[in-house]
Amino acid sequence: MTTEKTGMTLYLCFDPDQQLCAERLCAWPASNPDFASYNLRFDLAPDSTEAATIKLSLRKQIESCDVFVCIIAGGSFASPWLDWEIRAARETSPRKGLVGILLKDFFEIPPAMQDCGAMFTPFLKDKVEAAIQWAAENHPDTEDYTLQDD
Repeated sequence: MTTEKTGMTLYLCFDPDQQLCAERLCAWPASNPDFASYNLRFDLAPDSTEAATIKLSLRKQIESCDVFVCIIAGGSFASPWLDWEIRAARETSPRKGLVGILLKDFFEIPPAMQDCGAMFTPFLKDKVEAAIQWAAENHPDTEDYTLQDD
């Protein structure tokens, strides 16, 4: 997804039940805009041989983005696909900016997204925009950051 303001491309990482939240971020067109195809990955385990083609396609989409955005909901910390996608984003060179959008403050952050220099923010338009801009300009790889509610 490319922002009209900055030309930035985003990769949206989310569980299928969070698609409506992902669609609300479509002011930034995605490097993975076909959400129907994207959601098909959940029909396979990421470590299965059948998932190899899907993983190759997703890795190319992740590599083509400027900022990797993960929508974090109740079960995100246990999702094997989100874990794989986050790890793929962390392995890219050059490293992508990472943003975690917390749908609720108390949702557990996926382990792969902890202590890797990610910016976490509540799902508020101005906070999300600020987090994406920060992640595009900063790529720390250890300490995480949080934008708080006002």
